[in-house]
Amino acid sequence: MSHLGDDLPPFPPVLARVFSDGTGEVTIGNTRHRISADDVNGARAEAAALITQKAAQVVGGPVRVEAIDPTGSSIVLVHPDGTVTAAPPREDAGSPESAPDQEIGEGPASAPVTPDPPADEDEPSWWRGDDLPTSAPAVAETGSFDSATPASSPPAAPAAAGPAPDPPAFAAPAAPARAAPAHAAPPSAVPTPAATTPVATNGPRHARKSFIAAAPAVSPAQVGFRGALNRVGIRAKPSRAEQLLRDDVIRVSQHWPGPRTIAIANGKGSANKTPTMVCLAAVFGRYGGTGVLGWDNNETRGTASWRTQQGPHQSTALDLLPHCNDLLGTGAQAAQLAAYVHHQVEDRCDVLWSDQSIEGEHEISGEEVDAVHQVASKYYRLILMDSGNNERASNWRAMIGHADQLVVPCTNVEDTAEAGARMLEALTQRDEHSAHLASNAVAIVSQRTPGKDPDMTRIEQGFKPLVRRVVTVPHDPALYSGVIRFDSLRPATQRAWLAAGAAVAEGL
Repeated sequence: MSHLGDDLPPFPPVLARVFSDGTGEVTIGNTRHRISADDVNGARAEAAALITQKAAQVVGGPVRVEAIDPTGSSIVLVHPDGTVTAAPPREDAGSPESAPDQEIGEGPASAPVTPDPPADEDEPSWWRGDDLPTSAPAVAETGSFDSATPASSPPAAPAAAGPAPDPPAFAAPAAPARAAPAHAAPPSAVPTPAATTPVATNGPRHARKSFIAAAPAVSPAQVGFRGALNRVGIRAKPSRAEQLLRDDVIRVSQHWPGPRTIAIANGKGSANKTPTMVCLAAVFGRYGGTGVLGWDNNETRGTASWRTQQGPHQSTALDLLPHCNDLLGTGAQAAQLAAYVHHQVEDRCDVLWSDQSIEGEHEISGEEVDAVHQVASKYYRLILMDSGNNERASNWRAMIGHADQLVVPCTNVEDTAEAGARMLEALTQRDEHSAHLASNAVAIVSQRTPGKDPDMTRIEQGFKPLVRRVVTVPHDPALYSGVIRFDSLRPATQRAWLAAGAAVAEGL
């Protein structure tokens, strides 16, 4: 027997991670649950409520949780009634002030357990349970536990007097009673001690705590004044701005189970569609690694060939089309695509150009888009599709059909914003898939002109009721002249595109 928190009921490891923008995740064993709230405090409350429902109420006792948020990391206990307390130090297990806790499978303790010690004032307030709901909301899950089945309600507290409570569901069954000898007195005449349940010897396979830490501690600051302090030996935590940057990097670095397609669309020309495709592809390629394709899905002559680096050829999507079946064959190799796509060295992504022939009469069709997309999905994990201005074209509609996420770019020129808003309204009325894309879309508003422009704020606010997220990008001359090189953008512009990429990744 030991102090509360040092010998808890066996349960898979629980890790709660909360980001600064109100999103986060709770990992219980091998099952990951995503959470989302308006702010970091709401996310903390949702995390605690989820752990209460999925873990603490399952075992009927407190569950140890490794909690990581923008302020740092800590170990806490989440109780079945929804309260959260700081985990007591393990070395306090033998202190005389603490009454021994009840072992698994043991009868009621002979003395009440000392209440949990109050949380350290240095702990984040939400771990003390100050602002947490006592009931857990229903949360969608992505898997199931290996060794526990959720209970419908928290177990009732044992009565002060009466028969011993039933052993927990995960305790070993009591050994069968031996037959009394013939000369023994009747049971009512012989005083017997209170029955106890033997301690389980074959517990769940998650009973042993792993020697491997569930998650690393927050690394010290690397940039700014705090980063400078760390470089001279004075340890300092990252600032809020640096923590937000780290959160965004995590989002754009992840890989998804299966290819994802992002459609970049606006029916107005000069709405910044191609720069948006180039910069988002650069962000995902630089942080997440290879397997990113930027595709100029213009039915005629797009401008991606003007804004990206050229490979050792001038191939376009029309050159790829005749070889789609070969590239889908079992003997095809990824390196064969180098004959059709243009690799961007610094950005670690590829670009597929649209047809550049002035005299050409062929316009790529929806069926041809389907064929090229099938090839792209085989060789790339993330496909960003630029588009033309004709929302009625079959290739435009085929792009929407393949899309998992919609990005609506525009500038501070009001007609580009109006065109984007009308496109969203039309998609909402088209079909269920298109309506979902519209409601989950990300609007990226780029400032095309230098100086302060009140239209930026007006357009940003106007898009907020229409889409999931709105991100603004400051004016940068490097976006509007020649080949776009991400390293040539100003730091503020690079940070804005990273935030845009993180917003897009949330919808994937």
